[in-house]
Amino acid sequence: MGVILISPTVKSLKTVQELLYRCDQISGVPFSDLERFSAKPWIGTSTQNKGWGGKLVERLVGGDAGGRPAADITNLGVEIKSIPIGADARVLMPTKIAHINYQSLIDQEWWESSAFHKLRAILFVPIVKFDTKTYREWFIRGPFLWLPSEACLKQFKSDYDAVRNLVVEGRFDEIHSAEPPVGQGVFLHPKPDARNASVDNRPIVIAGGVYRPKPKAWMLRASFTRQIVLENLRVSLDMRVRVQEDEGGPEMGE
Repeated sequence: MGVILISPTVKSLKTVQELLYRCDQISGVPFSDLERFSAKPWIGTSTQNKGWGGKLVERLVGGDAGGRPAADITNLGVEIKSIPIGADARVLMPTKIAHINYQSLIDQEWWESSAFHKLRAILFVPIVKFDTKTYREWFIRGPFLWLPSEACLKQFKSDYDAVRNLVVEGRFDEIHSAEPPVGQGVFLHPKPDARNASVDNRPIVIAGGVYRPKPKAWMLRASFTRQIVLENLRVSLDMRVRVQEDEGGPEMGE
């Protein structure tokens, strides 16, 4: 194993090249070697450890937003999103983008929203998890910078507006994480956000009516991010090394 040169205290990334260099340093390194850079230790149960790997990744690559609405790497305007994937390249869960602030949702068009600002440029960091309950053999595979296409941005806006229209009309009970037409969001969809339940369960006043909606967050559907991962990693559905093919030499036609 090579020497890991990253210092998590150095956070002033100035160029994309510096960012990608940091990514190269941690790619393929087992989390058993990376855990010493974590701000918090792994704690017994998987529920308590939710988000542990993602926060470690942010420290390693230089995230400096500290929970603020700004992008994680403020100098570059780049958001950091770790994506847990299994041995078959399957994305294991949706990717959280931002907490839904209902008042802001009422007041802000898509282009003004925190979700838009966090989706403009993303460093996706796939974390291969053969076992989600034990971290020691996890490893990072091929982080990549992703910029949404015009078609993606158009769909994001449509997904945002579908939820916003319901909120403006006070129809909170109809907001659902299922795929359309039952729920909202082809790419970007609303899901319960229990982590903020204790602090964000505040009443909302709309046209004289008082509502206390359940906390939710904007998340990218796993079906959407899986295609991004496959395209950027250029992997087949089987991530296992084809040892026999490698030992047999190059295939015909190469």
